[in-house]
Amino acid sequence: ALFMNWFCLVGAVAAWLTLLALFFSQGANDEGADIKDFCARLGSDARRLGEALDRRLVASRLAESYEPIQVPYVKLWTALSYAGSVLISAAFMYLQQRNLDGLLQQDSESPMLHKFALEMHGFPANATSHAEICDFVNRAIEVLCGIKTDNTAVVEISICYEYQKQKDLVDALADAHLQHVAADAMGDAYRPTMEAEKQKKASQERSQTRMLARASGWQSKGEDALNGSVDLAGPVWIQALAYVMLGTDVEIGPLQLQGSGPPPAPSPAEAASLLEAMPSSGTVVVVLHTESLKNMLLKAQELPLRFRNQFAIRVGDLCEEPASMQWQNYRRPRGAKKRIVFSCLTMVAALTVWTLLYIPWALFSQASLRDESNATFLADTLIG
Repeated sequence: ALFMNWFCLVGAVAAWLTLLALFFSQGANDEGADIKDFCARLGSDARRLGEALDRRLVASRLAESYEPIQVPYVKLWTALSYAGSVLISAAFMYLQQRNLDGLLQQDSESPMLHKFALEMHGFPANATSHAEICDFVNRAIEVLCGIKTDNTAVVEISICYEYQKQKDLVDALADAHLQHVAADAMGDAYRPTMEAEKQKKASQERSQTRMLARASGWQSKGEDALNGSVDLAGPVWIQALAYVMLGTDVEIGPLQLQGSGPPPAPSPAEAASLLEAMPSSGTVVVVLHTESLKNMLLKAQELPLRFRNQFAIRVGDLCEEPASMQWQNYRRPRGAKKRIVFSCLTMVAALTVWTLLYIPWALFSQASLRDESNATFLADTLIG
């Protein structure tokens, strides 16, 4: 909502500048007539002088006869334009701040889940035991507050794993898990719906394959492939089209490319191996019982105890709701200096390549100045 209000600012400034233009243009009509007379006089002088003199002499004489026209109230128009734009922008900033304060007030009065959660950073990669982390956080809170919590200060923790490279497999596992949970919760009433969705998806895939096979003239072979009698992926251009539009796999001889569609869920053994080997990103989301306890930990900025007597744990605020968390973006910090150096070198290389590619075009533009050849006309038309 706050971002869309910028269009109101643009509209208000545009309206102010338009009003000034309309007001000050009333006194410029006489000058406009003088400009027309001056242009007509220039044209007649050019035709008259051009018959007897060369172009350079004509240009010099016309330049000598030109008298710049004084535009009235130009300083006043400029001052009002700048002053009005600044005042409108200042008023807009004040209103935006009031809107932001109102939104923050509404947020403080509503029971948002992130008010009871925070992030803790600094855990090692092998810290994947919920019981160990939960017990450590409870003990740290007892030392910080000086009271006995009986392991009840922490409601729940969520370990932020580093799985960006395995995101597709993890998403497939999560979808399969949610389907099983929904089926178990709703019983037999939900299973027909799951079967209907699977049949619908299979029917859509068969329709897409028939359409592509019919478009390529392979209708009979495509129908046999659908029935399972022929293992047929289609010609090269059909596979390329399906790869781009439908995200299907490509199989052209020894070349095999995986499509953009979600991969199938791994087997239970593969899933167990994947999850056991998945490292922690070093960040843990901790949900507490009270908001005051969260504020106390945020004020401390660091837990009084070290995890495994070695790792210092920092505390940070969490401003996201569970539905908007981007879990796949969590990762361990690696070589900040290396990333900075790499980014600088990449920028220098990009600027160098851009300069090398631009130099021929700059030379061509200088050489073709006032050129009326077809190449120049085409370049000006396409590039400008």
